[in-house]
Amino acid sequence: MVFCHAVRFWHGMRLPHFSANAGIGVLSLVLLRFAAGADSALHALLKHRVAAKDNVSMLLAQPVISAKECKKTAQRDLKKLLKSAPIECQEHLRQFYCQLIEDSQSFNTCANLSDEQGLQYFECIARPIQGQKAARTAFASDCGVDSVASSRKGTKASRKIPWRLDVPGKLRIAFLIVAHRAVKNVQRLLHRIYDSSHVYLIHIDRKSPAIKTELDRFVAGSRLAESVHTFSEVDVTKGSSDLLRISILGLRWLLKLRPTKGEELPWDYFVKLSEFDYPVAPRHALQHYLWLHKGLNFVGLDACSSSTCARHLGTACAGATYSFVSTLRMHKPLSFGMHFARGSEWVALTFDFAKYLILEIDRPFSAMHEIWKDCLLLYQPDEAFFQTAILNSRFCRHHVSMTLHHIPAVLLERQTHGTHDEIGTRSPNVFSREDLASLVDALQPRFFARKFLDVTVEPTSELCRRLDDFNQERELNTGKPTWQGFLHWLEDNFTMWAQLEGLTLGQNWTCPAGAMGESCDEVRIHLLGRLGSGKSAMAPARAGRWSPETWLLQIRGSRDLTVLLSERFAVPMPALQSLVGTSTLGVALLATRVGTGWRGERGEFDGHVSVIPVTSHSARDIHLAIYWGPIVPNADTDIQAAVDWMTPDGTKCGQTKVQLSKESHLSGSPLGVVMPHACARMARPGTWATRTRLQGATGKTSSAEFELREFAVYASFEDLTVVQMQRFFGLQLLHKPEDPQHELV
Repeated sequence: MVFCHAVRFWHGMRLPHFSANAGIGVLSLVLLRFAAGADSALHALLKHRVAAKDNVSMLLAQPVISAKECKKTAQRDLKKLLKSAPIECQEHLRQFYCQLIEDSQSFNTCANLSDEQGLQYFECIARPIQGQKAARTAFASDCGVDSVASSRKGTKASRKIPWRLDVPGKLRIAFLIVAHRAVKNVQRLLHRIYDSSHVYLIHIDRKSPAIKTELDRFVAGSRLAESVHTFSEVDVTKGSSDLLRISILGLRWLLKLRPTKGEELPWDYFVKLSEFDYPVAPRHALQHYLWLHKGLNFVGLDACSSSTCARHLGTACAGATYSFVSTLRMHKPLSFGMHFARGSEWVALTFDFAKYLILEIDRPFSAMHEIWKDCLLLYQPDEAFFQTAILNSRFCRHHVSMTLHHIPAVLLERQTHGTHDEIGTRSPNVFSREDLASLVDALQPRFFARKFLDVTVEPTSELCRRLDDFNQERELNTGKPTWQGFLHWLEDNFTMWAQLEGLTLGQNWTCPAGAMGESCDEVRIHLLGRLGSGKSAMAPARAGRWSPETWLLQIRGSRDLTVLLSERFAVPMPALQSLVGTSTLGVALLATRVGTGWRGERGEFDGHVSVIPVTSHSARDIHLAIYWGPIVPNADTDIQAAVDWMTPDGTKCGQTKVQLSKESHLSGSPLGVVMPHACARMARPGTWATRTRLQGATGKTSSAEFELREFAVYASFEDLTVVQMQRFFGLQLLHKPEDPQHELV
């Protein structure tokens, strides 16, 4: 479990965070400078500063020591530990110690902070190591050379950010599932989240070969082999770097995949899950949510990211964890300039960040390589690596500090993993009925919950059945479209619209009408219904808040076709352009919608969207829905959105201002901005538009301005052209999705 307790563990003491811009004197730090031939006085000072006995007095005193000398020192400093450790682990412990020496001896200047309890914290500046390429003199974070961040110079936006209109949801997810023993849990999890468009990679603990055999047999028997893959590389010991290594191995494997036909990337998001996770939202809800936040990484940070985190040493051997608390009595030194953080290991990463991370890990002296080496010597580094990496990467402003999981309260008890584990890991409680109630009432979107130990026994099985109610896909609500005359219009224009969309209707479907766009006598449109959010509207994800307006139609010709008619959201073009324009604000505008019948408590439209009758216009029922989110940790939400409303002739008829509220982001709900009275009085058909500008509370804060976002107002549906409708709505042939339920039971 994450070290979210780090500050509490140290009796609530919050230590100042070191900054590259802060003066050492301001932080009241003592500089210790080491050189070859350190005298006995410095040697004694070190012993006092490190609060240790003779065992680590040489750790920072010796500038460079040979491998032979290091092994001798390890034999002395780790004497008691080596005596009690298994024979097969003694060499491993010596190597760990020497790696610590190698990392630490590159520091020649260290700031040493000691709290009232004698806990030692170091932040150090490196020097070149003899015989190696010159190293950085201080840790150089890639966040400072972010191509996005470096483009934001000055206090005004360099240009207006354009929009593109697109149907939400086209996105491929790469899931990594970490399994140890609960094979039935994994099978049920796959059953609930499976979609042939996604890819699933499952790591089974190497000490459980029978579990892998059973799971492989299940995958082959259910014909999921093209989408589901398994591997077993790591013998997992908790508290060590094993779980982190699984994540990196999984990313390396997934990055080797090739894109499917017509796609630029093999996948868009990496989502890490466990055998103890269970979905609490429909598949489409997660897909729509990630699509809406495309370009942002979900990496949760705990409170110590703004203070000083515990940096215990740790390693594992022969199924046991070693924490070195009483042996070395110190935390691992931190390179000056590195922003260290901790948080949950359950992350969701973009393809671009994952690719950058793996490439940089393999590049010596890079920021990510240094962080990787640093974390491998830490206790429970799987809950520190991704947090530290994102804050020091060029993606530091493409980051949301939250997880997609609901995690129950963490147990106070610690579980140690061997006789030499003096720290122990903490785990969340099992999911309970109380968690179900709090999950339903939670504001923040949640797509998975944990911890479900065995989904085949009660009461866990009953809780899973109740959660399955939330997981139902969008149900079909019968009813007529509120667009008067739409079905007749669509019968006349379907063929042209299908050609504009590039739909392949198939050889067996014909429309014998004369010219394209003429009425097709054999085509009849039957409305099957509107896809609603159903029970998921009350579920933890409340999927209706980011799901498009969608109608299911049956096109009856010589061969019937089922078609989805879906609303297009307006999103920045490209997606990261919004992050460029808003990065100094610390928030990003993600998407907008225009519609009627706004229900702010649900964050949904009950009426028309994008194509609006003039009667709704004159009734002042039009709202602009703004989706936004923070892109840096602890972003300032004292940001205002100013929306100009533009008439069809391009004149401004009024302006509406709204404050971005933290609550709206946490709930995933968009902000509703109402059209001014002056504009409602000018109601007339045509192409209207909004122009949005984000600005800070003061004139000194940067602002971001977006180009016009259009919507159509009509008096009669017959006045609308196919091009207008195709601009605001998309047509998609519905291919019945694979239903693995009969295969997976």
